[in-house]
Amino acid sequence: MLALGILAWVFTLLLVLLVVACIAGARGSLPRNHFFGIRLPALQASDGAWRAGHFAAAIPACVALASALMCSLIGLLTAEAYFVTIFAFAGGVIWVMIIATRAAKSVETPR
Repeated sequence: MLALGILAWVFTLLLVLLVVACIAGARGSLPRNHFFGIRLPALQASDGAWRAGHFAAAIPACVALASALMCSLIGLLTAEAYFVTIFAFAGGVIWVMIIATRAAKSVETPR
């Protein structure tokens, strides 16, 4: 169960990075790039799509982080909670990708 706990905490830390990327991308302090941020094709289409996608994804990323953090802390008492952390990570990342793509596609791209 030690490996499961380590994996759960690593996923929780990755969600922290996702929240930071969403907030920075939404504020405009993280410009469109190929290294850090949500790098989906819809978000790479324009600077407006980049910002809109990150802005829309910030809430789902924060919810996923809160869920994963809560379950990881509970996992310190009962290891079964680490499974929920992993599901929170996977579900949160999928949710973020869907919301970010929808928001980015709603932005008009310059021709």
